[in-house]
Amino acid sequence: MFVMTVDQRNSSKNDDLIPYLEHELLQENTAIHPLRGFQRTAGDEAQAVFDDPHDLLTATLFLSRQGRWHLGIGSGEIEKPLPENTREGRGAAFVHARKAVERAKKSTAHIAFESNSRYSNLIEATLQLLMSIEEDRNDSWQQAGELYSQGFTQKEIAQKLDTYQSAVSRSLKLGHWKETRRILSELEPLLAEEV
Repeated sequence: MFVMTVDQRNSSKNDDLIPYLEHELLQENTAIHPLRGFQRTAGDEAQAVFDDPHDLLTATLFLSRQGRWHLGIGSGEIEKPLPENTREGRGAAFVHARKAVERAKKSTAHIAFESNSRYSNLIEATLQLLMSIEEDRNDSWQQAGELYSQGFTQKEIAQKLDTYQSAVSRSLKLGHWKETRRILSELEPLLAEEV
């Protein structure tokens, strides 16, 4: 199981985003299905529980692109039965997520991963690199990449975006789209071993 703890960045200078977190994540992005949705735990923090690595990574990408959150992901056992309220959950995954979010606050990538797995450091380093790229990718690069992932050719993407094929090729290259998607495809089965 995975627990994600998020802490809002610069919360003293910005509006409270926790009330909008579940709406943005679940209603605008219907591809994400946490086992337990985000609930405020304390102050500017919220937690969600995931049992599927794909859902976890999809949520992580979505939140990283927003540039509003510190993300701490913990993997491990969760006491059963899992309560309806995320904040009442107990177990190693919750403890690991707490440690991870504290480290994420000190990370330039704003993300950390914690588990007892021998792959924990590798997963964290991979996530930090990926999420740095995701957050830095501009909107046009992101849009071209999303269309590319849907199976459109560069020529078709250029037509949809009213631009040149060479511009699409440049967007995919500068946004490191193919490389990051390849890494994600390798990371998912590695995370599956954590479940």
